[in-house]
Amino acid sequence: MYFLFSRYVVFICTIELAHFDSDETHYEPPTPVDIVPEQTLVNSLKGGTPTDIRRYPFLVSIQKFSIPRCVGSLITDSWVLTAAHCLIDLNRKTIFMLDPVDFIIISGRTIMTSGTMEGQERQAGIFIIHSRFERNSFKYDVGMVETTKPFVLGPSTKTIRMYAMPPEVITFFQSCTLVGWNTGRHSFDDYEVPYLKPNSMKLEKIEMKVMSSVICQTILYGLVSLESVCTYLDEQCPGQSGSPLICGESLFGVFTWTAGCTNSSFPAVYARVAKVHMWVNDNMKGRYIESFRKVSSNGNKFKSWISLLFCNFSILLVISVLR
Repeated sequence: MYFLFSRYVVFICTIELAHFDSDETHYEPPTPVDIVPEQTLVNSLKGGTPTDIRRYPFLVSIQKFSIPRCVGSLITDSWVLTAAHCLIDLNRKTIFMLDPVDFIIISGRTIMTSGTMEGQERQAGIFIIHSRFERNSFKYDVGMVETTKPFVLGPSTKTIRMYAMPPEVITFFQSCTLVGWNTGRHSFDDYEVPYLKPNSMKLEKIEMKVMSSVICQTILYGLVSLESVCTYLDEQCPGQSGSPLICGESLFGVFTWTAGCTNSSFPAVYARVAKVHMWVNDNMKGRYIESFRKVSSNGNKFKSWISLLFCNFSILLVISVLR
């Protein structure tokens, strides 16, 4: 009896040791894809008007090593909706998800200034991106972040309702609102520089006119489909990646890319929230359909240490019993 139990413990511990500190949560597609041209990725809002976080309390800043990287929208007290490319390593030619341990999520802050204590900060715990996300066209460019601890909801930290009408139902909005921080920098790659810190990023909003899908597909043939929403640009830079497009009090789109900062004839492109509404709900309920996940290495290592401690205790127990 003791012999069988000891063999079972050794077997379990062998499995735990084999998986300790391993990294199996990223996804490498079988064939590499081209990197999106740098000019399509912008990371600042230009041409907007100042606003206050209490007007848009669902807005959060997604920061890597305390450097603002993207914007997200709080859809529950612990889930954030953003762009998928915010959560991957853009220096790789394949889709490789970054480690959530390097990211913090900040809510309730109108001016993003280094050292300020305004708002709330939470550690990112899990990254999820849509399995249909494409690097070359940015289709299905939608991602989710779960924080390790829920936000405390209040006047400057609230959630927003996702637009839930079926994507085939055409709803006409004369204008929508895009919200984000004016960073003063337009290159997404600037935020990969470790020593770069924000001086004073102020929250701004822009009124955007929605473009018909037919016109958008004509301009950006092959790059947009029913998964996308487009807006006109008028010498504007639409904002940081992941910035929300708000139509009729609901989250209608998630900003993805544009070449409009250098050529205003190009539209701004967003992931259509209605197209992924059910996918988002499934992930929040633990049904990871069409999803790739990355769990914080802190959580993985903590679980591994607990498993190792259990194994050591069990082995000592077996030895003491056999004696």
